[in-house]
Formats: sequence, structure tokens, C-alpha cells
Amino acid sequence: MPQSSRLPESNSQLDKSSNLLTAIQRVNAELWLERSLRRLQSRLSMELS
Repeated sequence: MPQSSRLPESNSQLDKSSNLLTAIQRVNAELWLERSLRRLQSRLSMELS
């Protein structure tokens, strides 16, 4: 019986870990996109000048 009482706790812990991982991946993607846009912007400004 003690195992069944621990199960929801571990499930919610798993959800939190999964949510954190998703958030980290989103931030990584946003940072990558930002870096890429900056690179593109600097290339364009070099081309135009």
C-alpha cells in the first residue's frame, strides 16, 4: 500500500521535470533563433555598406 501513495507524488515530480525540460528546450530554441537573426542582420548590414 505505501507504494500506491508514493505513485502520484512521483508522477507529479515527473510532470515537473518534463515541464522544466520543455521550458529549457524552448529557451534554447529562442536563443539559437536570436543568434541566427543577429548573424543574418550583421551580414546584411555588411552587404549594404
